[in-house]
Amino acid sequence: MEIVGSGFLATQLRPLAHRHEDVVVIAAGVSSTAAHSAAEFARERNLVQNVLRRCRSGHTVLFLSTASHAMYGSTPAPVTEDTPVCPVIPYGVHKRDLETMVIRSGVDWLVLRISHVVGPDQPEHQLVPALIAQLCAGEVAVHTGAHRDLLDVTDLRDSVDVLLHRRVRNEIVHVASGTAVPVESLVDGIGRRLGVRAAKRLVPGPVTRTLVSIEKLRGFAPDVVARFSGPDYPERLLDRHVPTYHGTVDTAVGGARCTNT
Repeated sequence: MEIVGSGFLATQLRPLAHRHEDVVVIAAGVSSTAAHSAAEFARERNLVQNVLRRCRSGHTVLFLSTASHAMYGSTPAPVTEDTPVCPVIPYGVHKRDLETMVIRSGVDWLVLRISHVVGPDQPEHQLVPALIAQLCAGEVAVHTGAHRDLLDVTDLRDSVDVLLHRRVRNEIVHVASGTAVPVESLVDGIGRRLGVRAAKRLVPGPVTRTLVSIEKLRGFAPDVVARFSGPDYPERLLDRHVPTYHGTVDTAVGGARCTNT
């Protein structure tokens, strides 16, 4: 497997590099749902175009997309992969357009729409590291009504391995837990594990709750998806990753103090 990229997801997929030799994984580009820079989007678009051009000789392109609110907006019930998407922000529009480019390229492809991945050494702007930093600084902004589907990066990696081993091609597949957790609950859970109490600054807003179906993934990788079953999955994920957070925040604002190195 060739892995294009050097960031968080690319690094976490490295253990699979010796497998699936006919696959090129695009694990590079814009990583923040808040991104709106035309220059950033253009760089990723050019990267994807270049990879597709050189993969016309028999390789499969694995493209990592998003199953977040950016792609679907709020959903009253779990949506399947063939549900018409309705991107609500530029990041979602950008990922949808890249998916279309991959699908129409003429190469074999696999598009994975993934939720909010959690794991070691991830960028500070992503959800869990950002919440940890705010908690340790003494105040955390909580958007009322916001929910997030968290996925352990190990479960993402194992899902990728199984899907490629089973030769799943020319499919869009959700890789997510299928459970959307209120962000306020995540803040409380992270705070308990850090032993930190911080002030909450409530930011009013609409309910943003995106539910995606993982039944297609369950059909391809039932043993991996079995790990997602049960309401305790988000708690187990936080148990695993919060204590090993590899950042350094050393402050004493509002009585909070954290140092994790």
